[in-house]
Amino acid sequence: MLDIWGELSDRIGIRGEFNQMTNFLWDLQGENRLEGDTKYTYREMQERFCKTLFGPKWNLENLKDVGHIKWRKNVKERYPRVFTKPRTPIYYEHFIGAGEQMTEVLKGLGFEWDLRDYVAMPMWRPLAAHREKRPEFNLYAIPFRVQFLTHQWLSHNPWLMELAEAHPTAMKIVMNASTAAKMGIKEGDRIEVEGGPGYKVENKVHLTQCIHPEVIAISRHGGHWARKHKVSQGKGNNFNTLIPHNEDYIDPLFGGLEGAVKVKITRINSD
Repeated sequence: MLDIWGELSDRIGIRGEFNQMTNFLWDLQGENRLEGDTKYTYREMQERFCKTLFGPKWNLENLKDVGHIKWRKNVKERYPRVFTKPRTPIYYEHFIGAGEQMTEVLKGLGFEWDLRDYVAMPMWRPLAAHREKRPEFNLYAIPFRVQFLTHQWLSHNPWLMELAEAHPTAMKIVMNASTAAKMGIKEGDRIEVEGGPGYKVENKVHLTQCIHPEVIAISRHGGHWARKHKVSQGKGNNFNTLIPHNEDYIDPLFGGLEGAVKVKITRINSD
């Protein structure tokens, strides 16, 4: 993916900014920082990230040989967020200027785009899911994460996937027990979830009272289909599979997919 982003940054002339952002996001230090507008492959960036994390003697080849690195973590390494002193803004002044710039750009392109969200104070307005009126699409689907996986990246780790498969919710669809009873669905049943025209996933269901009766939840960690991903292939679901790929379900501020969709549930069978 970063190879693609790097090529795009070259095409539009922002390789320097791309390298700076990679330095910031990966916290690359010293001689491992990406320089100026130099082009790097993803593997070259990984090498620098590896050396920043583990020291100059480590690279991808010897990491491949040992498989993993272990050390005794101190308290700060184990629980880093306790030591973070964050500031949470509630007034986003830069969105005002960004909205004004976008207005001029859109005029020049003759392109229409929803700019209502370019305001300084956070606000709520109905999502596309709230406008879904088909009666059979009567539950909201939302994503969730478990503590030991990061997006889909760590689902290639055999140890973590073994833990995920033993976890009650990580690789299953989570549903309210009372809602399920009304639909004749029992713990461990296989169900199909449909969100939008042709967007479907299926999996075993885990029932709990710890979720709203009008909501089901699917983790963001599963759904790999590539044959070379032997550890994670065919396990769990990818929540984004349910989201229609149109403007109604794209956040106009940062281009991400919406985090909720109305869905229809169908019981397939019971094991």
